[in-house]
Order: sequence, then structure tokens, then C-alpha cells
Amino acid sequence: MSGLRYAVMIAILVSPTAIGAEVLLVKGMGRLLGWPVATSDGRIRFRDCGGTLHEMGDGRLTPTDRRCTRREPFALEGTAIVVDRDRALLVIETATGTRSSFLVARSAAGVLADLVPGRRVRVEGPVPGRADRVAVE
Repeated sequence: MSGLRYAVMIAILVSPTAIGAEVLLVKGMGRLLGWPVATSDGRIRFRDCGGTLHEMGDGRLTPTDRRCTRREPFALEGTAIVVDRDRALLVIETATGTRSSFLVARSAAGVLADLVPGRRVRVEGPVPGRADRVAVE
């Protein structure tokens, strides 16, 4: 991830937005509504309201009061495998051996300070790849 995109990600993570709040990805004249997320390979991408993943490229994230038509919130339990505090990234492994990566929102980032690999966690968010709540068991 380039330094500029990393700085944009940090800015959106520390901005005062509601838990699970959508943002706009602005690229040129285009605007997509959704959330920044982590993909299974640990990359930061953008998931729109329809669930499609997009490269963020030279786009910028902008707060908005617009909302997606909501589906059921996403929740997953497993064991923390990777805790990357600098990138606000959490990778967990479920009981079936499936690994999932999450970009941890500002509202839940405090949990990462004391979280170590091997601990059981429950991750909740609006879509896969986004964690707005992290509970340590």
C-alpha cells in the first residue's frame, strides 16, 4: 500500500464517525458508498453496498450521512492469528480452519492494544472484512 493510501486509511480510522458508518470512496468523478475493508490476503480495499470489492487506488475516503440498505450484520468467532496495530488489521482463524482478515474501526481499535495471537475473539461489523466491534473471550 502506498504511503498516501495508508495515510488516508489512518485518517478515516481516526475520524469521528458512527460505528459501522459508511463512507464515500471518491475517484475522479465517481463515488462509491461502502466501507474500507481488509481482504483475505491482508490488503486494504473498498467494499461497496452491493458487496463488490474495489481497489482504492488514488481515491479518497470521505465521511457521509448516506447509508446502504442494510443486510444482517456480519459476525465471526475464532482465534487471533495476526494482530497488526499499526495497520489496524486483525486476522482470525475459525474452528474450521478458515482465515479471515478485518480492518478494525477506530471504535474497536483499543482492543488491539492488549490483544495477542492465540486469544479467542468475536468480530462484528457491517460487512466481511470490517470490524466495528472486537470482543476478547
